Amino acid sequence: VPAVLSGAHLSSSSDWDASHGVSRARLNYAGAREGSNAWCAGANQVGEWIQISVPSPQKWIAIETQGRHGCPQWVTSYLVKYSLDGCEWKIADGGKVFEANQDCDMLSRHEFETPFEAKCVRIQPLSWNSHISLRCELYYQKTSQLSQKSDSSSPDLNSLVGRWTGNWGSGPLQFEISENGVGKVEIPGHSSGTCRITLNQRVFTVTISRRDGLTQGCVLTMENPNSLIGTYVHFNCTSFSNMYLQRQD
Repeated sequence: VPAVLSGAHLSSSSDWDASHGVSRARLNYAGAREGSNAWCAGANQVGEWIQISVPSPQKWIAIETQGRHGCPQWVTSYLVKYSLDGCEWKIADGGKVFEANQDCDMLSRHEFETPFEAKCVRIQPLSWNSHISLRCELYYQKTSQLSQKSDSSSPDLNSLVGRWTGNWGSGPLQFEISENGVGKVEIPGHSSGTCRITLNQRVFTVTISRRDGLTQGCVLTMENPNSLIGTYVHFNCTSFSNMYLQRQD
């Protein structure tokens, strides 16, 4: 299963600016009228990363990378790190340094010698040509467990309409969601705000714009029509919390 194409959440250590951000990191992304045709790090230094996050642990099996389309910038080597909780990280394949690209468009693919289970995977560039610029895809194995949980009907954005309450690791929160995936968020003890939801296959990606200026969000899957589970993503501080939501009558 291609994680990025399927709607996994993307985040990064830094972006050059908004028009060079992670929204442009999808494999084969091209044709931007302004900005870049890739994710471009805010600085050329070891320690920068791009991260792929999914709501529940998956078994990761392969990775593909490209450089920046239309510009001589690409990553030449990188590490892959992974985590179940966004706090404790391990390095894939025993610390292996993966060879990456030699030009801006040719695809570089590696299958992991030891597939691993994780909710978050980071690509950490070690060397690059001109600038850290990257398009990528990571693949996980579709499990029978996930297939068993999926019912025959696919959710849509309007299936979320209503009030939801739950917990995001640091306390309670409430969502009031209207049609087409827009709504309000209340985070007791923190700033409230608005939210916008997108759906790709069975993964809901929620972007929260808080009144205090922070941008946060979550990635969720529907366990049943009245229950959502997933990961709360603290975009500005790059940490994660398990979360759940229950529909309220």
